[in-house]
Amino acid sequence: MRRDVPPLHPGQILVEDFMRPHNISRRALAEALQVSHTRIAGITRGTAAISADTAVRLAHYFDTSPWFWMNLQVRFDLQVADRQMPHPAECIAPLPLLVDPGVLAVPESKGGCVW
Repeated sequence: MRRDVPPLHPGQILVEDFMRPHNISRRALAEALQVSHTRIAGITRGTAAISADTAVRLAHYFDTSPWFWMNLQVRFDLQVADRQMPHPAECIAPLPLLVDPGVLAVPESKGGCVW
């Protein structure tokens, strides 16, 4: 993942690609989805995540799929996690090839990583 590009919150996509072109306010969207204005405000401000429940409602309203909305959220969450942790290669030893298929070897930690 590219660490030089800031993560794009799904709420920003909701506003720019769905609400603004159709001139839909936060309050109007909340009423249409039968959710609280606070939920939509949090999502559109980038301070709240899109839940599965909200994804289903957005998909029905905008004729998209719940997967579209959930994938946006997961992508954002992974980008944020990637930016907040050291590079995994610096901290996590990969599982070595198993010499004896009946024995699972646990790799030693490289240590020194604090998350």
